[in-house]
Amino acid sequence: MAPGRSVWSRCLLILATLLLWHYPIGASALFALEQESSEVLVLHSYDPGYEPTQEVQRGIEEAFRASNRQVDVTVEYLDARRYADLYYLSQLVPVTYHHKFKDRSFDLVLVSDNVALDTLLSLRRDLFTETPVVFCGINDFHPAMLEGVRNITGVAEKPSFGETLRTALELHPNTQEIIALDSVRDLTGQINREAFMEVVPAFQHQVRFSFWEDLVAEDLEAKLNELPETSLVFQMALIQTESGKTLSLAAVARLLREASPVPVYSAWNSYLGKGIVGGKLVDSYRQGQLAAGLALRILAGAAAETLAVIDEEANQFRFDYQQLERFGIALKSLPPGSEVINLPPAHVTLSQQQILLLAAGGAALVMVVLVLAANILARKKSEKALVASNRNLQTLIDAAPVAIVALDAELQVATWNGTAETIFGWTKDELKGAACPLLLQNDVPNVEKVTSKMLNGQGCVGKEVRRRRKDGTLLDLSLSAAPLFNPKGRPAGVIGIYEDITERKRSEERIRTLSLAIEHSAVLMMITDPSGIVEYVNPSYSRVTGFAPEELVGRHVGEIEGQDPEAKKEMWLALSAGEDWKGEFRNRRRNGEVFYESASVSSLRDAQGAISHFVKVAEDITERLALENHLRHAQKMEGIGQLAGGVAHDFNNILTAIKGYASLQHLKAAEGSSLKADLAGIIAAAKHGTRLTRDLLAFSRKRSPGHQLNNLQVVDLNAVVTQAAELLQRLLGEKIELIVQLAPGELPVLVNTDNLGQVLMNLGANARDAMPKGGQLSLRSESVALDSQFVARHGYGSPGRYALLSVTDSGCGMDSKTVDRIFEPFFTTKEVGHGTGLGLSITYGIIKQHKGYIVCSSVLGLGTVFSIFLPLDQKCSQEAAPDLSGRPQGGREALPSAANETV
Repeated sequence: MAPGRSVWSRCLLILATLLLWHYPIGASALFALEQESSEVLVLHSYDPGYEPTQEVQRGIEEAFRASNRQVDVTVEYLDARRYADLYYLSQLVPVTYHHKFKDRSFDLVLVSDNVALDTLLSLRRDLFTETPVVFCGINDFHPAMLEGVRNITGVAEKPSFGETLRTALELHPNTQEIIALDSVRDLTGQINREAFMEVVPAFQHQVRFSFWEDLVAEDLEAKLNELPETSLVFQMALIQTESGKTLSLAAVARLLREASPVPVYSAWNSYLGKGIVGGKLVDSYRQGQLAAGLALRILAGAAAETLAVIDEEANQFRFDYQQLERFGIALKSLPPGSEVINLPPAHVTLSQQQILLLAAGGAALVMVVLVLAANILARKKSEKALVASNRNLQTLIDAAPVAIVALDAELQVATWNGTAETIFGWTKDELKGAACPLLLQNDVPNVEKVTSKMLNGQGCVGKEVRRRRKDGTLLDLSLSAAPLFNPKGRPAGVIGIYEDITERKRSEERIRTLSLAIEHSAVLMMITDPSGIVEYVNPSYSRVTGFAPEELVGRHVGEIEGQDPEAKKEMWLALSAGEDWKGEFRNRRRNGEVFYESASVSSLRDAQGAISHFVKVAEDITERLALENHLRHAQKMEGIGQLAGGVAHDFNNILTAIKGYASLQHLKAAEGSSLKADLAGIIAAAKHGTRLTRDLLAFSRKRSPGHQLNNLQVVDLNAVVTQAAELLQRLLGEKIELIVQLAPGELPVLVNTDNLGQVLMNLGANARDAMPKGGQLSLRSESVALDSQFVARHGYGSPGRYALLSVTDSGCGMDSKTVDRIFEPFFTTKEVGHGTGLGLSITYGIIKQHKGYIVCSSVLGLGTVFSIFLPLDQKCSQEAAPDLSGRPQGGREALPSAANETV
């Protein structure tokens, strides 16, 4: 219910109660509400003699008494000031509470201070699994403390150090030094010290700070006596004597008041009235009140997770008038709204004339009393006025925007206003003297029980109920109800005010459904404020980027997302102009890995039309781009193969004719003549051209999907490598060391051994040329498994088991641009006359025709790795292969965009 409507409902409830005061309404009830007494466990960290604990308990009890709810309270004290050892808290306390509460259940548990909260959470799994928890007096509270904890809220104790220091310096502008009395003996002292240090830098330009840590009372008294008048004292810690006895708060305040010649301030209300000037104080009584207020809302049906943790609201400015006078501080200098205690009573000195005037006034009052007594005789006239007033109240009830219903003892309708007619469908005339038709069938058995409680004074405000309309449809309503009494003070009936919240509940359900949809959506979603500060990311965003939500919320989007500068500029220009933006850009994950996303960024506007938020909806397209690049490259290589085949056929025909005519003329030419020598050169050149066309034809056939290899047989890849190694060693020469590392067991593959030997010779020749000064060439075989994740991540391959042959050299390496074109026909980095540029193209074609994959990875100056994947023959291979789904692989399968990776 909106706040305005709630106040309106309460006012109407009071007015309607007055109007129906004299109605002869009986002892039954209208409303099928059931309010059982609530069982609440209150768990304090310290002993009942500790003043803050007393104040918290007093605040809790008074708040419960002031409510209309019957609350039965069980109070427990951990006494952690005297018994703070680990054995007591982790062993004795759990055993004791298990014994005491294993057969009891509570509607809510309320805890004060950190020790009690920690103890409760450790017991919650066994004793209070689903019980709502409300806490108060929690030091150093931060939301992470409740991470993974359900059904909990409360009041944090957040000392207002900054505001108190600022006020103290305004009241004492000549202050040059602030003496902070702190302690690091216990956890609470350490927490307060850290919080105090956070605000110190804001004042260091005005004053200097000195910290007196853990001084015993005797030393503290001596040092306080020596303070100059330009000093202030800020009290933050309990104080012990030389014998180790901890002074009470009253004793500490008395010591400070008597020993300190300068003002003393603090952040806790427990010291007020005992010696400190004041400050914006943490009020333990107020903490207890606020915590009890949250508890009452939960007991009334609110979910704990929907109630925000309260912090600063529990603190307020409070001062001691006696200390203000002591240090010459005027009341008008205090912050607005400050509370001042120990104000003196007003003293008035009356003159004789004033006394005479008061006497005359007294006589006049006597006359007024006599007149009033006479007016009592005119009761009939007053009754008429009352009738008129009741008529006005009745008009107000009839015009109220909420349904007002009152019933008599027989559950017959006594009051039914116009809004009730609109909401429920029955007219006032239909229900006059009739039984109330609103109750559902399952509500009837509870009527007498609920009525009894309501007539004992237990009303309700804002109770959500379900009632039916005349047409049978159900309505969700907010009900405020109270008992009615006759002029003799006896129970006479009940009155209720209904507000139709059906649409609100539907809206809440729609919002909940939308929230769940966003939370479970597969797309990445981020919401920022207009300046780009992240306010929300959905789980999919965290899953894809690796950032947890708490790592992102509160940070600027520019710190998180590594966008392309141009795309970023274009996006912000569009958003600044009030337009939506769509596009693709590069981003980065938490681990630094680059990924690509397709995103749409839109602006949200508030009721005034101003931009209130930006919403980004994105999709990870990294895998899609990889597949697109792979397809483009495959099409490119296919086209080059077809072109090469066509050119080679035509060129071969021309070369055949040239060789034929040149050979005939060569036979006719005289021996030793220059013509014969020239013809020999033509024939040699034609033969060289024939070899080139043969290579082109080989490349084109290996790119053709319909071309089948001949002489395929299942062989052990290790045997092929071993046989080729002997030829490679002679090819490489003495400067290059050949290292062969073979997988244990056989690697059966279906291949043409001659073609596979040609692949190794081509790769060996390239490796030799890359190591003119010598080096190492490594041949390594192993069995691997490629799964769908590997294929999606790298953009090539088919899931299955493969033999992997890695050919690694320690040569000069290549840059990324060279790697991108390494398998293209006629592409070479060698000097003119030292290569045709077809060796690796043919190698690529051979491997593809064997349904395999070849990948090149290289780093300039370090060397190159060619990785060849050949399908293992399923009939012969039975050994399990290692899974490569998580293994990074260099480059891509002959893609122009292949990455240049480390060997």
